[in-house]
Amino acid sequence: MRDLGPGLTLLARQWCDVPEDVVQDAFLKLFRQTPFPENPRAWMFKVVRRDALNAARSQSRRKKHEQISRDERINWFCDSIDESLDGELATRALMSQPVPIREILVLRLWNELSFDEIAELAGISPRTASRRYQSGLQAVRSQLNIKLEEFTRG
Repeated sequence: MRDLGPGLTLLARQWCDVPEDVVQDAFLKLFRQTPFPENPRAWMFKVVRRDALNAARSQSRRKKHEQISRDERINWFCDSIDESLDGELATRALMSQPVPIREILVLRLWNELSFDEIAELAGISPRTASRRYQSGLQAVRSQLNIKLEEFTRG
């Protein structure tokens, strides 16, 4: 491992961003091989090259899908006619909230669930649901620097 590791890592680095992971996985595959390869050195270079290429293809696909998702991203808010609320900014402000708070905001504002309904759904008390809603609303409001009435209107 000490002798081959650096060379294998250098080979994998030519193809992918995670060469150490590829090399480590190749060593694990080698130790699981039955029967053990006649030429383990050649086998390792072959496996590292193949796995590094696969990792590069996976990374490329992932980046492509992420770019498509970014391009097709839908704002949770529509820009208002008077442009007092920027939909993209509002979406970012909402997404910056912790998931439990964001969930309550979505359930209350867009789905008009009561705090009792939200509490039952989230497994919390209605009082906790109300507190989380108020704190989330305040945080989003302060990020957007708008008055509460403007945010909840419409």
